[in-house]
Amino acid sequence: MSKNVAIVGASGNIGSYLSKFLEKEGYLLYRFGKQCSFGRVPIALADPSLLDFFLFNKLQVIIHLGALNNIDRCEQHHCQSLEMNYMLTRRLVAICELLKIKMIFLSSDYVLAGCKLNADEFSSP
Repeated sequence: MSKNVAIVGASGNIGSYLSKFLEKEGYLLYRFGKQCSFGRVPIALADPSLLDFFLFNKLQVIIHLGALNNIDRCEQHHCQSLEMNYMLTRRLVAICELLKIKMIFLSSDYVLAGCKLNADEFSSP
């Protein structure tokens, strides 16, 4: 039985390599990137039907790699940055909890680049 996996950020550097690898290993992938559609139906990550999509396709794992990582753009577009880098993650966590789906989250060092803080999941921003 193959695993049904969603990759958020599939069009990014890590996501594109991971997608190719997992596909070769026999995983059924649902890729979410800057532009994503499945069949003829476009699915946006902010779409309320995303929950139904995950349920219908019996997803077992969500790999969340997506974020805005251009620091200048984030500083100029606070709302978009908040939506992509925080609210999206929060929404995916809620979906995973509700549907009992495993989630793998990976983030780069762009958020804390140059900071001498030893950050972990309990650190304050």
